[in-house]
Amino acid sequence: MDLNRVKTLALWGIPTLALVLGGGCGKQEDGAVSSPPESKSAVKTDVGDIHLRQAKSGSVLILEEPASDKKGSAPDDDSLSGRPAEPLPAGYKAFRDQHIKLYVEDIPTGLDKAVEVARASSGQVINHPIKGFENMGPNEKTLVFDSRTYPSFLEKLKSLGKVDSPEVGPCDYVTVRLTLIEKPKKQK
Repeated sequence: MDLNRVKTLALWGIPTLALVLGGGCGKQEDGAVSSPPESKSAVKTDVGDIHLRQAKSGSVLILEEPASDKKGSAPDDDSLSGRPAEPLPAGYKAFRDQHIKLYVEDIPTGLDKAVEVARASSGQVINHPIKGFENMGPNEKTLVFDSRTYPSFLEKLKSLGKVDSPEVGPCDYVTVRLTLIEKPKKQK
């Protein structure tokens, strides 16, 4: 490659790439605030219609939910108007990590049933390693839930055995490390 092509690429290619990846150079009005994700208390959606699905790349999750009719929005409003954003709840985080322990009699069968319950509750199984969930054992799975569907997952999981799970704070998504532990057998 000659030196002129390298200079041209450096002068035009890198800034163009930054604009394309950065979302362009659209002008944003002073004081314009993008609206934050709605908290679970503000959303009155049937949790059966919310689903996480894996994109073709496999490392991206796509949230599918029914279209909502926002009251007070103009037809062309893209949520970037000057309306003040609702304050986020205290202690809010976009993602929360949870470690759930499920006590079952048979670990392989229990793990299969727990994955079925997770998928039925609009959860997604993550099969690639992610930060904070390293060293997964054969009796563990990593799951991701929309915070609106997570409580129904916990309720359904209780039908499989004893569930030990900490309280989850305000968030949009819950990443779960599900560990299955064999129940101690009662001695006769």
